[in-house]
Amino acid sequence: MSDSEAKKLLAYIAKKYDCKIWLTKRIGKRLAYISEMKAGEEKFLPANKVYERDDIVVFSEGLDTLNSEILEILEKVVQNFVDRKTGSKT
Repeated sequence: MSDSEAKKLLAYIAKKYDCKIWLTKRIGKRLAYISEMKAGEEKFLPANKVYERDDIVVFSEGLDTLNSEILEILEKVVQNFVDRKTGSKT
């Protein structure tokens, strides 16, 4: 999956569920914002951690519940970054 495809999936979630969603990468004890991997408008709400795998953490504003569709999409998007780190392609 290309970054543009991953970004389109995030945009789909943001539009359908009226939220802001973005990815971060864990570097030691800190989280670094992945600038190209965000979608949605600022909601001025507290950020919630909605998904975590390996060193990638997904945050959202305004996304109160996760359903199977959102989880499936997030798994695909995060897998893209995990594959990039390990050098494999799925």
